Amino acid sequence: MKNLTNEQLIVQHEKLREILIDYGNEEYGDVIIDEICVLFNYPPTTVYYEKEVSEKKVREDLEFKLQGYSVDELTTNCRENLKLLKNNSIENKHVINYYEKFWKLLSEY
Repeated sequence: MKNLTNEQLIVQHEKLREILIDYGNEEYGDVIIDEICVLFNYPPTTVYYEKEVSEKKVREDLEFKLQGYSVDELTTNCRENLKLLKNNSIENKHVINYYEKFWKLLSEY
């Protein structure tokens, strides 16, 4: 994969988001975009956002996801994402950090 600028990545991520929306997917936020990107070894949206996500933001994401998913579903998803990220060749420290915080907060439920 060639090196893409942040602007080029944003365009690609927005095209993916448009596809999800056009096909009626209920979820089309950065989290699902990032999960798809990680699956295909493509840079996630987090490469052009803050490197360090606050615990407050992670907790807000968790609370939102709990509206549509069970704790068991989120636990399985988080575990799979961490495994994929840790085996991925792209620099993912900040994404891994996000999911580790998510995992920690999820364990409170």
